Amino acid sequence: MNVRVTCPDEYTPLGPAVFGVILTNRTLDTLPGHLARSGLSAADQGQMNGMVSHVGIQAGAFLHLKTPQATGQALSAYGARFTDALHTCALVGGIGMLLAAQLALVLIGVRARPAPGTGASAAVTHPAGAAAGDVS
Repeated sequence: MNVRVTCPDEYTPLGPAVFGVILTNRTLDTLPGHLARSGLSAADQGQMNGMVSHVGIQAGAFLHLKTPQATGQALSAYGARFTDALHTCALVGGIGMLLAAQLALVLIGVRARPAPGTGASAAVTHPAGAAAGDVS
């Protein structure tokens, strides 16, 4: 038996959007400081910051500065910031999974269990006590 579960458009998962925002903000917010420590000239730092500000985090894919050494330094700084941002996303995701697991354990333990001799088992063992017209 094949079961297909679909998700309507109005129930699009929120996770990818949250991780995208975290990744972008962490990368862009910390990049200027990391570029300053990378040894790049002020002009190269300005070019890198300007490119990332206009294009976004995908700017690292096609970055070319005046010299290969400057491009390498900029890509190294950018890669380090991107990796740090990915670690933040992994931390947020891990915390979310732990909270979801804890919530699931709490909610599974809250289910109402019928007392012996009552509930659905009583209706099955004593069908005469069921309401007229009740078909089980």
